[in-house]
Amino acid sequence: MSQLNIAPKTVKQAKKKHERIVRVRFSGHGHYKVTINYYKRELTALITDMTLIDDYKDEDSSKARMNELYDRVKRLSLMVS
Repeated sequence: MSQLNIAPKTVKQAKKKHERIVRVRFSGHGHYKVTINYYKRELTALITDMTLIDDYKDEDSSKARMNELYDRVKRLSLMVS
């Protein structure tokens, strides 16, 4: 019996939440516009929580805080839609 050596299909791995944050821009007076990718759509929300923004900008920040920023933008953007 001969065996077939079939290479496994390469599966494109989905990006994690914190990797889907596209832009964080200062919008003035303590507001930041944060844009994320959500199912091939860009969602943007105005964030005033400076600790969340500072944690995102900090290179040593935990991924949990970055994920929290992503979730907040998603929640705020989908409420308006």
